[in-house]
This record gives sequence, structure tokens and C-alpha cells, in this order.
Amino acid sequence: MVSGDPVDQPPDPADTSLVATQILKHKSTGPGLDLSTDGMPDVAASNIESIEPHDTSPGTNEPSAMARLRVTDAAELARGGMGSVHRVHDPGIGRWVALKRVDGEQARKLPEVAHLLLEEAQITGQLEHPNIVPIYDLGADPDGNPMFTMKLVEGSTLTAMIGGSDRRGHSPQQMRAILDALVKACEAVAYAHSRGVIHRDLKPDNIMVGGYGQVYVVDWGCALIRGHGVDREVHVTVHSAGTARTSPEAVLGTVAYMAPEQARGQLGAIDARSDVYALGAILYQVLTRRPPHRGKDAAASMQMAQAGEVTAPTELRPHFDIPAELAQIAMKALAAAPDDRYQSALELRDALRSFLAGGSWLPHRRFARGEVIIAEGALGDAAYIIVSGTCEASRMIQGAPTTIRRMGPGEVFGETAILTDQPRSATVTAITDVVLTVVTREALEGELPGSSWIGSFARALAARFREAERRADAVTNLSGRVVDAIRVHVLAGGVVHDDALEAPWAPLRSALATAFGVSALTIDEAVVGATAVAVDELRGVIRLTTS
Repeated sequence: MVSGDPVDQPPDPADTSLVATQILKHKSTGPGLDLSTDGMPDVAASNIESIEPHDTSPGTNEPSAMARLRVTDAAELARGGMGSVHRVHDPGIGRWVALKRVDGEQARKLPEVAHLLLEEAQITGQLEHPNIVPIYDLGADPDGNPMFTMKLVEGSTLTAMIGGSDRRGHSPQQMRAILDALVKACEAVAYAHSRGVIHRDLKPDNIMVGGYGQVYVVDWGCALIRGHGVDREVHVTVHSAGTARTSPEAVLGTVAYMAPEQARGQLGAIDARSDVYALGAILYQVLTRRPPHRGKDAAASMQMAQAGEVTAPTELRPHFDIPAELAQIAMKALAAAPDDRYQSALELRDALRSFLAGGSWLPHRRFARGEVIIAEGALGDAAYIIVSGTCEASRMIQGAPTTIRRMGPGEVFGETAILTDQPRSATVTAITDVVLTVVTREALEGELPGSSWIGSFARALAARFREAERRADAVTNLSGRVVDAIRVHVLAGGVVHDDALEAPWAPLRSALATAFGVSALTIDEAVVGATAVAVDELRGVIRLTTS
């Protein structure tokens, strides 16, 4: 693998083939049984126009919603080696649903696919979580082939979100949205693990993102039931012992995202950490735009998966803006040894949350020594956090640049301008080579929405700081003008005392207050700290301290 490989090339079928060695024994001509609905054969709508209820609970005669389901729009949504998914209408409830069914020809060739689909429906139906697509009903077509209905998700896959960036990676907003979706996927997978279910086929295609922020982990067709205890374990009423799902010889999943123990067919070693590996593989694709196991052909991809060979994201894509911390999270999840990975999906979720909260998803910029980062008076669209190096802030005071402060790692500047939509109040220059985290106005507003109380507080504080700066400017400017007026008066009518010119202070102070339209106290404040004049309180005079 080389870093110069094209980024947007279509995925190699060798990488995304779902391998089922048990199924291959039935002389399947494809790369394997793909339960993820990739490459499903086209199915005529007439084959599913009349649906009979499928009784999975012996002794009950309750009518099934499947019995009333009729196809008014059999638009095919997806297809794969086992069957197809269609968009159909339920007239009883008045809603559109998704219907997944077994392809009749496949069912005749490989009877176990019917068992697998029934198990998928029963397993998924018992995983009641906001980020897992709910199953509505289970039934059969006139030929007795199983099918089930589920929530119709209007949206796109995580694959589409990942592919929506430019060739150098994702913008901060894109990265935030993708990671938020991945966090929700981690929570759904963690819930399934708590019920004793391992997904075994996690990949971007199996994470759906709805048009209103909904996130769903879909396609549990490869799921493996683990765990013990009636209160924890998901149960199935169909018996598929010896099928590809439970056979020790079976290798189910998608090779490009598969954990080493899963790729080696070590069924007993597959646990929650195998799904953690796949989640890490998804994160890897977020960073590099390709899955971790992509060889020149199916055999090479499988060999990479079995060995757990993964090229570091920054090595694969050195020209991408890849946050180092996020790359470390991905590589830990992708550790070849399960004990070296995050030990649960929740641990991985917490790492992603910490990354997001720390702002590490924001881009970094480098400035050379002497380079101006922001200029006084310019409009601001970003704030900065110093990662390394030293910066100096300065302002024009009485026509000359004056240093205000020096800043080092961890300090922030530029935030007032983007919070109050006002010009920059100072110039900031790199004193050494510096690395800065860039916080754009869009990113800041995403963290501090206008309706939130903390956003209101931040804007109010920024406005007050801005007003304090204006007052300080007014005092500074007044001070210069007052000192100039004192110099003119003392030089014109002062007397020499101890080699210095001086004049009575009280009458001059009163006259200056009247002339500038301020209080006498303000005149005192304007004089305090001035280097050109000094007040002698005991003698009641003001002296020129410089010629």
C-alpha cells in the first residue's frame, strides 16, 4: 500500500466480500454469502404482492400485520446474496415500511438462508434501542419464504457521509457530525453486547443516518448470540445449528473490517472486542477514506485481516489533516490482540467523547516566527488556542505599537471578536514558531448555540470585555491629551524649582476637568503613571519630569 493511491476509487470487491466458508461448501459461485444487502438480486414486485402471516409462536392465532400488507410501491432499496429490501406500504397503519425477504431461488439452493433471515428478525426484534432499527412483523410469502418488515429509514449511510469530504479529509463540522454518529453507533452496539449479541458485520454501510439526526445500526444478519442468563440473553425460536451462523468453520462478516480472530474462524474467541475492532475499522475509514484491510485480491485482504495488519493512518495518508489523538484511538481499537483493544464499545465511545470535548477535532495551523496571526482592526472569523510556541499581543496607543502581553501554550486569543462580531482589538504576532488550534466562528457557534444559557453568558462576558477595552482606550487616549495640555501650561507659565518646572496643581486640575468635560478624579487617573509629569501632593504642585 502506498500513500499516493487514489482516495475516491470504488471499493475493491475483494475487500468488502462477506465470506462464509460453510456456504461456500454448497458450491456458491460468488465470494460468499453477503447478509448486508450488498449486491442483492432484483426481485419482481409481484412476488411479494400477497403476504401470509408467519406464525413463530405455537398455539397463537392472532392475526399478523403481515397478512394485510400489500405492495403499492415495491421500490427496491437494496439487494444482496440472500435477498432484497423493498419500500412497501402498510395500509392498516398508513405508513411506509421496509420489507426484507429471502430470494426464492437462493432459498431453494441454500435452505439455511431462511433460518438466517428468521434469526436476524428475531434477534433484531429483541434489541430495543433507539439506535437499532425496530422490527415490525414477521411473515412469509406464498412460497413459504420468510420476510419481515422494519422501520423505513429515510437518510443515507455513514459511507456517504465519509465520502462527502474533500481529498485532504473532513472539515471540522463534517468530522463532528461523523463522530457524533459513531458515538451513537457505539452505544447501540454496547446495548446489544449487554444482551449477549455480537453484530459481526459492522461497517459504514450498516450505520444509517436519518435526515433529522437519527442514527441506526442495521443488518444483524451475521449476529452471534453470546452471554448467559434468561434476563440478559436474546433467544431465537428457530433452530439453525450447523448453519453458517453457528458453525465453527464459518467466517461471517466483511473482510475489510474484520477482527483477526473472526477472520481466522475462531468462533469461540469472538466477543464484544471483535465488534470494537470493526468500530475502530470504521473510524480508520473516516480518517483515511479506506478500510484497514484492502489487499490486491480477496486472498490478500483475508491474510491482512487474519494477521491484523493495519498501516497507521498518518503513514497511509501523510497529506491528510488527521488529528493525532483520533488516529491513536483508531489504532488502539484495531490492536491485533483483543486484550490490547478497548475492552468494550462504551470504552471506545468514551474515548471519542473525550476527543470531541477536548476540541482535538479542530484543525491546527502553523505560523513562523515574526508572522502576523491577526491584525488590529481586521474582522475576525476565528479564535486560536496556542498548542506550542509564544505569541505577543500589541495595540496602537498614541500612534505607537505597544505590547500588551505575551502568551504561551494553553492560552486563547481572538475569541472576543468572533463572539461580538467586532473588529480585532489587537495584533498578535508569532514570537517563535507556533502551532495553534483554530476555532472557527461556525465551530464555536456549534458549541455555544444562541439559545443555550452558557452561550448567552459567553456572549455577555465578551461584550463586557469589549466595553472594558473601550473604556481603557478612552482613559489611555485622555491621559496623553491631558499630559500634553499640562506640558504646554507649565512650559508657558511655570516656575523653576529644584531644576524642574512646576505650577500650582489645584487650579490647573479644575481647568483641565472643565476643558475635557470630565471629573477632576478622571484627570487624576489620567495623570497617574504618566512618565512626563508628576504631582507633589504635599506642596500642591505638578512638575515636569522630563525636558
